[in-house]
Amino acid sequence: MKQTLFHFASTLICVLALSLVSCADTEKDVIETNGDSNSQQSDTNSTGNPLLVAGNYCFGYEWSKGQTEQYEVYTEEIIAYSQEQVELRKRQEMWEITCVGIVADTIYKLEMQLKQAQSEIVVGSDTLQKSTHPMQNHKVNIAITADGSRVSQNILPRNPVEHPSGPYANLFPPLLHKTCAIGGENWLSEKATTQLDETCFPPTRITSQTLVEFNELAGQDSSVVVLTYHKSGQASEGIIPDLTKERTTAVVSEQGQVAIHDGIILDAEISVDVQVTTVGRQPKEKKWRHLIKSQYRRR
Repeated sequence: MKQTLFHFASTLICVLALSLVSCADTEKDVIETNGDSNSQQSDTNSTGNPLLVAGNYCFGYEWSKGQTEQYEVYTEEIIAYSQEQVELRKRQEMWEITCVGIVADTIYKLEMQLKQAQSEIVVGSDTLQKSTHPMQNHKVNIAITADGSRVSQNILPRNPVEHPSGPYANLFPPLLHKTCAIGGENWLSEKATTQLDETCFPPTRITSQTLVEFNELAGQDSSVVVLTYHKSGQASEGIIPDLTKERTTAVVSEQGQVAIHDGIILDAEISVDVQVTTVGRQPKEKKWRHLIKSQYRRR
């Protein structure tokens, strides 16, 4: 496992060396637009995929009450506090998502649990193995629409437990910003602020914009819609009064590919680049970087 971690690190360490000294101070939009940025559509289908013909395809999330899905998640991470201080992680987890209710046929109330967690952490010559995580068997409730948008709700106070990938972890299921599209279409979401209830409490908030592309069908009967997306935004971590002396903000760049069949994700690959600034009582800011690469597989 350690050998795999160092192989992963070798592909990214040159990027860290170039950018650790000066993390981005301002948000970089996914794409610059001159006018209406609500939606963009390609004029022709240039994907080269013979299965993706002109027509409308629907891929919005669909759940039934009581439905439970399990996902195996494999994650590799680099946390770089400086060029000399680098932490490597590899994790294997099993997450369970259950639909506990449906509101007005359009809002799905989901309950998420981390059921299994194994990890290896390498810092220099030291290696630490873990077989549990504080979030394990800790229920997190979210509400989403068919396009993945999170619905604001009154979140019950809970222990300040963070997601294994930290407070700036990617959302799963990810936001699609549409439920149907024409083959070869791409669309740019409006800039919006989302509360990440599943990453930590108090929740992280991110203001972001996402470009989504629909250029592929998969499966024996070409019924699996494959979407790719690129998201960019600025985020800030939730603060518990009197329990913390530091505050973090981050510039987040995320890209992923997700395969959907009958409204359920079959698998996904998501990479996140988080450039964090931590401000405490000391006048000097601390900057560090967190790279996350995750693979999701439906069981």
